[in-house]
Amino acid sequence: MNCQNCGTPLPANRRKWCSGSCQAAAWMKAHRHNQTQARPDRYCLECGVLLPKKNTKKLYCSQKCLNKSIVRTSQPGDRHNPDNQREYMRQYMKTEKGKARQLKHDERRRTRKAGAPTTFTAADWQAALEYFDYKCAYCGDPLTKAHLPYVQQ
Repeated sequence: MNCQNCGTPLPANRRKWCSGSCQAAAWMKAHRHNQTQARPDRYCLECGVLLPKKNTKKLYCSQKCLNKSIVRTSQPGDRHNPDNQREYMRQYMKTEKGKARQLKHDERRRTRKAGAPTTFTAADWQAALEYFDYKCAYCGDPLTKAHLPYVQQ
């Protein structure tokens, strides 16, 4: 039996090709049409700009066009619709999740404004409470986050 790529006699332990390079060459011959076949031009779905051929999955030329498309195709009751975003956020901020988000945002803003580090995590806070036996190191009162001078309102 002979190699399917170069035609030389096959060694006893081979079935189709005499070497790995012949196998790779045969595979390239079989799949070359994918490389030489011209890809059709693709255009941005929003503005019509010609898209680069290197990324075949891209549908829009930029994030701006994607956002325009989302707004254009959003329904009147959809939260992505600009007309509804303010009302959606107003309703969200009334929920427990929204209140917690606002509280965290306010606390980080106060600490940044005071020049204190904003990387104090919940685990750090718990470790500080246990270390100081849940009391202020200065006055001995029960320790809360509001007790810290740089977090006070």
